[in-house]
Parts: sequence; structure tokens; C-alpha cells
Amino acid sequence: TGQLQYGLNPAGTAADGATFGLLASYANGPLTLGLAYSTANGTAASPNTGTLTTLGGLYDFGIVKVGLGYQKEGAAANGSAFAGNFTDATAYAVTIMGNMGAVKPYLKFGNRSVSGGTLGGITVAQLANIGTTYELSKRTKLYLDYVIDTAPNQAPGATNNPTQFGFGMQHTF
Repeated sequence: TGQLQYGLNPAGTAADGATFGLLASYANGPLTLGLAYSTANGTAASPNTGTLTTLGGLYDFGIVKVGLGYQKEGAAANGSAFAGNFTDATAYAVTIMGNMGAVKPYLKFGNRSVSGGTLGGITVAQLANIGTTYELSKRTKLYLDYVIDTAPNQAPGATNNPTQFGFGMQHTF
């Protein structure tokens, strides 16, 4: 499947603040692959621009699914007063999800690093999380999630909350 997107800025001008996106995905049997690319143009008030490329895949082995993802981000301050926190960022994630009927436990690991700009080269997030979902029905599930961030560095002024716990219910209409 594919998707193409173009968005005008709120004032409706063609380039100032416009966004562009492209998505392609492939799913056949146990293999799912996806590629997405997007750009965002700056405005006269904030001429910063950015690009984002994401590549991911999932393979279903039956009792377990394994997913891999990679993301590349670029940013440019383009002469604005904003010096730019970073000019380049990369991220990756690995996910393993079990299939035990209605219960689907998972383990994830991800990392995001930035370079350039005011932050220089640092790892801003290094996450591990464990959790599970429980399917009450085709459209409703419960989830329980625990996340720990072991990143050695944080952006200046950022608060570091190294652990998070979440639970809830998700319903698809």
C-alpha cells in the first residue's frame, strides 16, 4: 500500500510551513515492512525545517513476533534566532512480542542519539520496557507497561524521569 500527503500551512500558502509525506508498506504472510518519509518547511516567523525517514519491519514466527525499526531525522535552523538543539538524530528499536492467546507480553529496547546544534553528540533516550496486553474482545484490550530510561545524558533543562508505569484500556471504534 502507499500514501502520499501534502499539507498547506494554516494561512494556505503553498510553501511557507507546508509539509509533505510519503508512506509505503508491504504485508504478505508473516512479513510486514514499512517505509515513511516526511518533510516540514519553515515559516517566515520560524524558518526551521526538518526531514524524517523511518524504516521498520515485523516478522511473525507464530508464538513470537520480532520487530525492528530505524529512524533518521534532520533539522536546520536556517538563520533563525533559534540556534537548533540538534541537526541530526538517529533512533532504533527492537521489539519481541509473545502470542499466548488473549495475553501478549512484550519486551522492547530503543535508543535515540542526537548530534550537532547546541546539544552536540549525546544519547537522549535509551529505553527498555516490558509489558503485556490482554484482549477483552476484538476491539478492546487492557495494557500494562513499565519503562526505564537509562540514557546517560539529557537535554539541558530537561527533567529525567528514569522510570514510568502505565496501565489502561484501549477501545477501537
